[in-house]
Amino acid sequence: MNSDHLTAYEVFHEVSVRASRLRAEYAIRAPDAIQMAVGILYGAQAFLTNDAELKQVKDIKVLIVDDYLVSQPTACAKQP
Repeated sequence: MNSDHLTAYEVFHEVSVRASRLRAEYAIRAPDAIQMAVGILYGAQAFLTNDAELKQVKDIKVLIVDDYLVSQPTACAKQP
């Protein structure tokens, strides 16, 4: 499955090994470890997440979605 901005990769043995090492070193959940392992092994520039605890992983650049969102005033906020 490929598109202009999305590529799917098979999870080979190397991914399993790297994911296991990430779990052991950083105590992260298996789904996160697998996704990060794929990113590391296939050369992703960064890993995008909303889980700030994953910033502890130093094997790949981790970007936190909330760090890039611009706060918008709520509809009920008082206007000057």
